[in-house]
Amino acid sequence: MDRQLVLVVDDDLVAAKSLARGLLQLGYGVVVASAAEARARAACEKFKAIVSDSQMSTMTGNELLEVVRANDPDVPFLLITSHHDEQVVVDALNLGADRLLRKPVDHKAVGAAIEASVRVRQESETRTSPGEFDVLLGLLRPVYQPIVSRVGACTVAHEALLRSDHPVFNHPGRVLDFAERAGRVRDLGRRIRGLVTDRYAGAREGQLLFVNLHAQELFDPALLDATESLHRIASRVVLEVTERESVEKIDDLLPRLSALRALGFRIAVDDLGSGYSGLASLVHMEPDFVKLDMSLVRGIETSHVRQRLVKSMTTLARELGTTVVAEGIETEAESKMLLQLGCDWMQGFLFAKPEPVVRDGVFVEEAPVSGERVSKLPESG
Repeated sequence: MDRQLVLVVDDDLVAAKSLARGLLQLGYGVVVASAAEARARAACEKFKAIVSDSQMSTMTGNELLEVVRANDPDVPFLLITSHHDEQVVVDALNLGADRLLRKPVDHKAVGAAIEASVRVRQESETRTSPGEFDVLLGLLRPVYQPIVSRVGACTVAHEALLRSDHPVFNHPGRVLDFAERAGRVRDLGRRIRGLVTDRYAGAREGQLLFVNLHAQELFDPALLDATESLHRIASRVVLEVTERESVEKIDDLLPRLSALRALGFRIAVDDLGSGYSGLASLVHMEPDFVKLDMSLVRGIETSHVRQRLVKSMTTLARELGTTVVAEGIETEAESKMLLQLGCDWMQGFLFAKPEPVVRDGVFVEEAPVSGERVSKLPESG
């Protein structure tokens, strides 16, 4: 590997330089950068590894991770995070972070994590055969996270999330990277849709299922085929188009979406507010649902800028007849502010973690029916 430098990112330059000195003692070449500087460098340079704090003043570690992955899907990315931000951890893994290090952490632990991540990356490069991908498909499983409504504070939907028991491709970001490199995105999508349909077909009538759909899957003829597994519950399915590719580049986008709607599916745009692409998707796709990016949700009760942005988005969405879902909610303060700003539905660890079964009085495998309502949604007044 010709990459020799480790990029250490933190707006607290004292902490960053302290870590850098320790890594230098271990023999690494080190570059220290603020979040803004790292964003520019990561867009055009290659590094042995990137080590970033999760919470910075100008951007989050996850936002930097999205920039990094757009330029370099293979560089090990380590996120240093506090104990309480569980949703940050989950989203980082989904985006393709290699390691999550809990504060406080010393330079030796970081060095060991860098080497372990490099080894795993090297191993993954040798395990990308068609046969290995077929093994991976057999090790996938869905989990479900409830989405609750401001009206009645009850569960109105679940999002199906991907989990993997593969020893190397063991989180969604890595699974998707493998599928893209192997040209197997359609096979991955078909496998996931079959799994989530089998698990959700017995869920309570009236509750929706959000299923993530890679933009490439819009080209898959199987999605419109009568034998497609999701067709059995199409009237209850929301296809959540991810932003790994810009939907603006898809020819005949609206006819494709119209064909899916004719079958009963509804459409959602993910990560609204994460950049131009998210806003452009709102215009081009005319979705039934939009999901606010977690960068807008985190700490919104203390940010007047985020509050104004979300208020503008919810106002526009209401005028368009679009339901707004805020995801990644971890605190009561975030939830209360989002209610005041007009968000319709909410999702996050504050309400429930993803589980392999569907609860709240619906289809459950080997678990009693609870019939309990979600009780953590605060009053909107």
